[in-house]
Amino acid sequence: MVMKLRLCPVRPRRISAAAQRLFQPRYPGDGRLFVRKPIMLSLQDCCDFCSLSEDEVAAIAEHEHLPEVAAAGCGQELLQSAAGIFRLHDFIRDDIGVARVHGDTAHACHLEAVLSGFEHSHPESLRLH
Repeated sequence: MVMKLRLCPVRPRRISAAAQRLFQPRYPGDGRLFVRKPIMLSLQDCCDFCSLSEDEVAAIAEHEHLPEVAAAGCGQELLQSAAGIFRLHDFIRDDIGVARVHGDTAHACHLEAVLSGFEHSHPESLRLH
């Protein structure tokens, strides 16, 4: 038995760049959008969604022992409050400490640069310390 799929029109209010790749116009110019085919989101798509750099997401993943895509979601949630931003700042500082304890000075220096970038993009993290 062969099943045929019917495409249903979708009228989203705003579509992110990642979501735009999921849709294509059925008839050019008529404004209706139809689901094209499922695609896989990249790590960069997830980082763009959560306003964190790939290095910041990697630091969260390292601290929380999560895959990077899950760490991007965790970072997005934590960015919603001042206490969450404080925790993200501490995650990166903890990672720096662990790298120093293990003698990995190159990784510690890299994480210090990541922390500096995080402090620059989220200055409220400095007010809480």
